[in-house]
Amino acid sequence: MLKMILKYISPLILAIFIILLIETAVQHFWKPNRFDQVNILEFAFVKDETYQRLVMHHKLKEFSNRDPVIVQSGDSSGFFGIDPRIVEQSFPDDVSYYNMSCCANLGFKGYLNVMKFMKKHSPSMRMFVLHFTPYTMPNAANWDGDGAALWGSPDITVFGDVLGREYVGWQTWFQLPSLALRREVTDYVYYRNGKLNQKDRPFMKNENYYEFLENYKNTKVWTCVCCNR
Repeated sequence: MLKMILKYISPLILAIFIILLIETAVQHFWKPNRFDQVNILEFAFVKDETYQRLVMHHKLKEFSNRDPVIVQSGDSSGFFGIDPRIVEQSFPDDVSYYNMSCCANLGFKGYLNVMKFMKKHSPSMRMFVLHFTPYTMPNAANWDGDGAALWGSPDITVFGDVLGREYVGWQTWFQLPSLALRREVTDYVYYRNGKLNQKDRPFMKNENYYEFLENYKNTKVWTCVCCNR
């Protein structure tokens, strides 16, 4: 019996050792950003990323350690409608306001996960502002209905659970450094290491996305629609 157990345990120990060796090497030589080790982006073949997922990927990665005092989350009515620079004019100089709102298809669970993430990484946070349009009042579909079509379109799905899994849940303990190399690996496999597609291409070909990238870092995560045109 003991020999049988050892027969199966030995290969398992060897496999674990090899995995740890590879992940240690990736961490040492590539030093990936912690928030690139998540699966919020899909890296599908010849397909752009989803705008809403990209917004949250950039926001959570860029502003995870800015130590804001007040954090806003919610749907796009707040994302496009609340400029933190204007809000802060009514506050003392040491009170910062960050707009982490995104989209209705985060669902209310997603709004809560944004708050949990920001509180975990920003000890200075003292207040959370929930901003949403009355068209998406709290209900079962908007809270825990992963896959619910909030606007009647089957391709718009709630991904609040994804934020919970990738940013605040116990699953974050198992996000290995090599996950940050997903784009390089898929480019190598799908596009012959860049020969069939530009390596440094944007995640999405979309004017609103380009505008978001241009503005969000300097506006405390606010952007407007077509504000430069």
